[in-house]
Amino acid sequence: MKRTAGFTLVEVVAGLALAGLLLTVLLTVTTRINHTRAALDDVDNRDRGRVDGLAALLRHDLIHARSFESSRVGVTMIGYGGLDRDTLEPTHRPARVTYRVLSVDGESGAIPVLVREQADLDDRTNREAYIELVAIGIDGFTIGGIGGGDGAAGSDAGSSAEVGGAAALPRRFEASWRWMNEPDREVRVTIDRG
Repeated sequence: MKRTAGFTLVEVVAGLALAGLLLTVLLTVTTRINHTRAALDDVDNRDRGRVDGLAALLRHDLIHARSFESSRVGVTMIGYGGLDRDTLEPTHRPARVTYRVLSVDGESGAIPVLVREQADLDDRTNREAYIELVAIGIDGFTIGGIGGGDGAAGSDAGSSAEVGGAAALPRRFEASWRWMNEPDREVRVTIDRG
């Protein structure tokens, strides 16, 4: 019998099975890579959302501040940065706003939280401050002026500045903090007052 050039049926089936197996492995690896990328993007977006939300709140308070004082207890600003207690919409009423890190007891021990305390200065009937939880698991929160513009005050603990006083508020501030679950990574945000 004369043999012709080509593959036998067994060789073709074996080749197709091997190609199918390789495609399955390639598809599995590609799917895992895409899932990992999506999970990392989700974590990055969530972290960016936390940073952007805190930066927006700080920006609002700093833009409307007329005086600024940084101490070991926290950061206090007095100005027209009042927010409505129910809707958190700007009211532009005179208010004293203080940011500070408190320790709250949790199931697994003490958890540091950043709070924003606002006392309305023009409300004669109710001068009681209300406290708003800004961020959970935040540690090492600092904020200070960056040199330049209008005789800016320094950013060391205990520094202060007033509009119309000896020194005007800096045009730029830098806020920095660390999340409790990522102590080696410090977040720094520069805030322009305008």
